[in-house]
Amino acid sequence: MKDRETTNDQIRQELVKQIGKLVKLHSIYILGEQIETTTHRVFIESGSGKGSTFSTATIYTLLLVTMKPIPERIGDLMDNIHGRMNGSFRVCLINHSLSNMKKRLDHGDPFLRDVLIHGICIHRKDDKLIPFSRIETGFHERIYLDIRNSWTNRMKRADYLLRTVDMLMLDEDADSRLIVMHQAMVQICLALLMVFWEYRPHHCSLSYLLHLCGHFTELPKTIFLRDTYGSHRLYYMLCNINHIILFKSLKEFSDNNAEKLLGRCKIFHGQANEIGQQRLRVLKEIHCGENGKDLCL
Repeated sequence: MKDRETTNDQIRQELVKQIGKLVKLHSIYILGEQIETTTHRVFIESGSGKGSTFSTATIYTLLLVTMKPIPERIGDLMDNIHGRMNGSFRVCLINHSLSNMKKRLDHGDPFLRDVLIHGICIHRKDDKLIPFSRIETGFHERIYLDIRNSWTNRMKRADYLLRTVDMLMLDEDADSRLIVMHQAMVQICLALLMVFWEYRPHHCSLSYLLHLCGHFTELPKTIFLRDTYGSHRLYYMLCNINHIILFKSLKEFSDNNAEKLLGRCKIFHGQANEIGQQRLRVLKEIHCGENGKDLCL
């Protein structure tokens, strides 16, 4: 246990060091740590003999507070950090400048306040943000209505997009059907992030959004399994089709691929709607209470 804690501390220190070379840091908070283990077993004789090998991949979800807005895209920064860590670790970043962080916390941002209170701080330049953790989160009927309206509009949009895919003939370009599914999934993820974290991300790649949603629901992991080559390929297709169709003019994927993904997207939409509605009922009670329940209908 001590060895593992020492290793984690070393990894975190190296993360801070490498990120500090790229941006002017104020603080870094860990929101989550995902460790994926892969086992490779060999049952026949080979040059290296029989045996098993194990490998792990770690993804840190970090809130990065910078002194100024970062000059590059957050996706490029994440890739840059991955390269500097020799490809052994990935990071999923949420970024705010210090001034923007203060402004949001001063207005009672519930997500950022939770990060200050519950996140693991691995770097802090000074204590300027600490007093903001004592500011109470704002509760009001209008906040609930804003969350509910955002949720409703995005889920309706996702439903329309998925029904549009259903109406397309099977002889239509499968890649075109996939891009519509991709956009539907982005809308569902944005809706979930709004109701669970009250968070509007600036970076919206689908793999990034699904990773963030995985902090409060198992849906991305259970519906989009990646335990076989085929399932991993389907996930890759869904997340990257928006880039693939830009650079490849020929039909890349089959109708069968599209049908499989459509079924999974529909399941994801239905189950996301269930957990989202449950969360909305909790938010309604928190923000509206008994006195304001009529305003929140």
